[in-house]
Amino acid sequence: MTQYGISFALVNSIITAYATAMDWLYALLSEIAPLYIIAIMGFAAGRIFTIDIKTVATLAIYFTAPVVVLITASSMPFTPNLFVAIAMVLAMALILAFVLLKLSGPFVSEKTKQLIGLGVGTNNYGYFGLPIAFAVFNPEQIAAYIILGYGLYIYENTVGLYLISKGEKGWKQSLRTIATFPGLYAAVIGVSLSGAGINLVPLTEPILAIFKGAFTFLGMAMIGIGLSQLDRVRIDPLYIGMMIATKFIFWPLSTLGLVWLDQTYLHWLNPLFHMPLILLSIMPMAANNITFAAQFGNHPGKASMGVVATTLISVIYIPVALKLLGFV
Repeated sequence: MTQYGISFALVNSIITAYATAMDWLYALLSEIAPLYIIAIMGFAAGRIFTIDIKTVATLAIYFTAPVVVLITASSMPFTPNLFVAIAMVLAMALILAFVLLKLSGPFVSEKTKQLIGLGVGTNNYGYFGLPIAFAVFNPEQIAAYIILGYGLYIYENTVGLYLISKGEKGWKQSLRTIATFPGLYAAVIGVSLSGAGINLVPLTEPILAIFKGAFTFLGMAMIGIGLSQLDRVRIDPLYIGMMIATKFIFWPLSTLGLVWLDQTYLHWLNPLFHMPLILLSIMPMAANNITFAAQFGNHPGKASMGVVATTLISVIYIPVALKLLGFV
């Protein structure tokens, strides 16, 4: 009887674990599915109507993103540890970008190299990652995730923007272009308000909800619109392969190593940042790669294919990674 009792208990444990995993997976996919629906809507709209992706990109870059950044930045706890966390993410982006640009240099064109430089140091932590963070984290971890994302945001709006615009302009003009983008100014103002003890979120919650929705919608719609404007599918295997390896191998392994180093020796980060940092490292390519590629006429179709490839892979990769890494 004992043997059968153990067997029944084992079967019951397996069934319970499976049911729990399925409930979690359903909840996670329910967060992700609307993002894909928006991308499909963007593709359909791009096929049916004449949509200028540069106009959509302008709305995202100059209007929705700065409002979201300014308001959320004002809500961050103003501590030295905050800046250490942001600096570590920015440093990782710079190091990986430098290494990948050196490795790819002899094998790709100058414009593709610029796309790689932008893509390596950015990811879809906002449009795609934030809904997942809401699904798996508590409020404190969600705030930590948003804070860490500013490291990528700084890279995108400085080094990434310089690289992607350099093909259209000289370095002096590129630096002037960086100075005209409002994202960094919004972040500086938001952090300054945080330091002064002014949190805009309670005062502007309805506005923030509207702009967050617009931010997500425009970002995911651009993926579909970018694909719809391809005359034919042009796949650059080297570019796409490098983006897949970067997003799903190099970034996660580097981050796991950094977290281990911090837990064991450095102790620079509040432990609250460790799991959000790992989630940040497994996101697909940023939809803003399409935005900037369109803005500066640098192969938006190729950027779209990279974003789509990594986003599709993430449907399977992210749930498996979250389970293996102990998020659930």
